[in-house]
Amino acid sequence: MGFDRIEVLLVEDDPGDRRLVEEMLSDRRAYGPLSTRFRVLTAESIQQGIDEIRKRASDVILLDISLGDSWGLETLDKMMDASGGIPVVVFTGNDDDGMAMQAMDRGAQDYLVKGFLEATGLRRSIRYALDRSRLMNRLEESSEARFRSIIEKNPDGVLIIGMDACILYANPAAETIFAREAGRMVGGQFHFPLKLAHATEIELDRPDGTSLIGEMLMAEISWEKQPAKLVTIRDVTELKGIERLKAEIERGKGASHQREAVPPACGHRAGDDLDV
Repeated sequence: MGFDRIEVLLVEDDPGDRRLVEEMLSDRRAYGPLSTRFRVLTAESIQQGIDEIRKRASDVILLDISLGDSWGLETLDKMMDASGGIPVVVFTGNDDDGMAMQAMDRGAQDYLVKGFLEATGLRRSIRYALDRSRLMNRLEESSEARFRSIIEKNPDGVLIIGMDACILYANPAAETIFAREAGRMVGGQFHFPLKLAHATEIELDRPDGTSLIGEMLMAEISWEKQPAKLVTIRDVTELKGIERLKAEIERGKGASHQREAVPPACGHRAGDDLDV
């Protein structure tokens, strides 16, 4: 994938390091006239960096994790939370393999160590970070599209519930279960308690005056890159009716056996004379 121009937000509090990075990315003489152009914006603190992201979205963030107002992996966490999916490359003087692994686990695209980096490696790392990020976004979009296709055809009712209990999505089977169109459900509140890994029996009073017994399960998922809950509801009304009928039959058999087991008092039949 080629990029004609890449805008880099450099979050670095050391003036010398800022100047070095700007020189590495601005000198195009060694790369030829068709090489990628870089535009570098700078911020001197984590807060300035976050403020800059909120004003305009850069293509890549080059982040020193040892700043005056924030230090270590906490700096990366703050930037990842604020980045809105912009790829982050860590740029630090701390040559620590353990920290590098943790940074990658927390979402950094690369971990570059000051003093061991030259212009070609820096430019390559930024381009690769952008490539990987865009590829992951496409995979997520593709996966979500396949996921939507699957749940659209699911015979069980499926709802996606936001962390504020707001209904974000309802599949066609959910429309049937709730006797309500998805457009009227989405945006409303889901009032049933949600319990992880526990099947819950619920009773629905529907707008058409009928009622339904459902078995509800819930799992935590990511929906449109936000945490959410996937709720499945299976209509078990008929099954519960059969179970109740079986229970009534069993109770009836038990009562019949008990009556048969009780002998007539003293073996007396109507019309018999009693011996005293």
